[in-house]
Amino acid sequence: MLRPSVRYPTLELRVADSCTRLEDTLAIAALYRCLVRLADRRPDFNRGLTGASRAIAAENLWRAQRDGVRADIIDEELGTAVPFASHLDAMLVLVAEDADALGCQREVARVRGIAAEGTSADCQLSTFAKARAQSLPEREALGAVVDWLAQATAGQQAS
Repeated sequence: MLRPSVRYPTLELRVADSCTRLEDTLAIAALYRCLVRLADRRPDFNRGLTGASRAIAAENLWRAQRDGVRADIIDEELGTAVPFASHLDAMLVLVAEDADALGCQREVARVRGIAAEGTSADCQLSTFAKARAQSLPEREALGAVVDWLAQATAGQQAS
C-alpha cells in the first residue's frame, strides 16, 4: 500500500510481508517509485473508477493476500481473471517509461523473478512443509523456518 504520511511530507510504502532477499526489497521499492511517478505524470490515470472498479480492486487484493503470486487477478478491461504474472507484465509495460526515467529498469525487472520463484512467504511455507514431511514436530519445523530465514537474510541461500 502507498499512502501519504500524516506527519511528514512524504509517501509511505507499506508492505504486508518483509523480503528476505535484498534484491527483492530493491525491486519492490523501485516498482513503487515507478508507480508514484506514473501517478504524477498521468493525473487522469484511474480517474474514471466506478463502484464496480473499486469492488474488483478489493477482490483482487483479497486474491493476492490469499494466493500470492499464484493468484488469478481480475482484469476489468478483459472481463476475466488472468494469472498474476500476466497482470504483472501489463503493469511493467505501463511503468516502463518511468523505470527508464528513474534508471531502475534492472531493479523493476527483478519483480518478474519474484513472481516466478515465489516470495519469502512461499519459501517459509515450503520449508515448514518439508520439515513436517520428515516427521519433525511442529516446534522443530518452525525452528527450520527460523533457520532458513536467518540464512536467507544473511544472503547464504538463493531462495
